[in-house]
Amino acid sequence: MTGWEAVVPYEGNSPYCYSSALRMCLETWRASESPWPSVGFLESLSTMPFGVFLHPSPEGPKLFFSPLSVDPDLGLERTVDSLAARWRTEHPPGPVQARGLLRRALEEGPVLAGPLDKSSLPYHPGHEHLRGVDHYVVITGLEGDRIRIQDPGGYPEMVLPQGTFFEAWRGEGIPFPHHPYTFRWELRRTLVPSPEEIFQRALPRIVETVRMDPGGQAVPVGPRAIREAAEAFRGPVSAEMSRFHARFSFPLGARRSADAAVFLRRFGLCPAADLLGEKARLLGEAVYALSLSDGPAVARTLDLLSGVEERIRTTLSG
Repeated sequence: MTGWEAVVPYEGNSPYCYSSALRMCLETWRASESPWPSVGFLESLSTMPFGVFLHPSPEGPKLFFSPLSVDPDLGLERTVDSLAARWRTEHPPGPVQARGLLRRALEEGPVLAGPLDKSSLPYHPGHEHLRGVDHYVVITGLEGDRIRIQDPGGYPEMVLPQGTFFEAWRGEGIPFPHHPYTFRWELRRTLVPSPEEIFQRALPRIVETVRMDPGGQAVPVGPRAIREAAEAFRGPVSAEMSRFHARFSFPLGARRSADAAVFLRRFGLCPAADLLGEKARLLGEAVYALSLSDGPAVARTLDLLSGVEERIRTTLSG
């Protein structure tokens, strides 16, 4: 596809908290005078768009459109490294030490904090049902016993009691390994690579991520994960499983796939970009089928998607 028929870059709200938080910080950290890439570009550098796995749960299996081997913390490190930049990452042992380090860091600029447990952020609707959902924000100030943040989930200039924020920052329910009270600051850039050089730094990691397939493990990945999800949608589907895929999994997968398509096309990888564009469109179809409570239609769409995923893997890892 060419011209306007190619994937249209998406702008708007989506669960891109860590890439959006990084983008806000890049604009204010004194690391370079050159323009910083878009959020979709940063997300592609993280390698998070290049994978899928199926997570078992009591409510039914859940598809995650990210690599099993990459969590947001690693994704952030990969992004910053591809930008030829470095930053300081702090892991304070407790809230008292975190406050002291945070005050010092905020003298230099904003601080990227996370992961936080979203269930402890009371301004998020339905937060009490979000235990274990990881989230990233930008801290911009300490004001007495309050903390001021920019929340990329749609909540600018939020102010919270420090006790409430530190409870979220402890991240007790987050499922992937992490340190409580982690934050990143003092970004430095010794090189200013061109977009093409940034892409060449990222491409080996993308290929490595696509090739990773822990076959035989309990958690299905890649096309197998999608096929098993399709079988689940052919049977009775719980309300929670339907909501998860309609509101989070499929839209996020579509956004990541569309951004990865735009990213790869920019650097001439058009066959893989076309396939990722098709993946994004199929996930949009799946959301519509879920809105009609049409599980068999979701299953048929996922059957098609499993073939597309197989071709993506072959094209990028060949």
